Amino acid sequence: HKTEVSGLMSGSIEVKQEIRFVQERYERQRLGCVYIKSLDVGIKVEPTVFIAREHPKGTCMHSAVMAHEMKHVREDQLIVNKYTNIIKNALSQEMAKVGEFGPYNIHQLAVIQTNLQNQFNTVLKKYNDAMNNERRRRQQAIDTLEEYESIGKRCR
Repeated sequence: HKTEVSGLMSGSIEVKQEIRFVQERYERQRLGCVYIKSLDVGIKVEPTVFIAREHPKGTCMHSAVMAHEMKHVREDQLIVNKYTNIIKNALSQEMAKVGEFGPYNIHQLAVIQTNLQNQFNTVLKKYNDAMNNERRRRQQAIDTLEEYESIGKRCR
């Protein structure tokens, strides 16, 4: 098979999580509580589209290839929008399940905080993996033989 790459969309979906905690310590009782001050999650996609130099701007092929690559960009936007809501809901449900944050033995506070962090990381990882799997399927569905043939036919 002879293959030629006319365009490429490059980019990844980046997910970041930051949890801030507050500890209340009652030294005399050797007890303390851990509270979640904030839970911030950011999901970002920064796509870059490359078009082969054999298809300069203004040509039919450049436009056709760009239209194809923008399908990839749009799928990433749809995935990010979908999973932003899914992750937000899942983390809210996890927050509701966490319940009380103490009192604990003062020497356990760091471990309790780490366990809470891990609990939220597990939820985030689950949905990040699901998002990446769905993204892979949806991106592959765009790259069909029929799609490539239609790009070529548009500019004959």
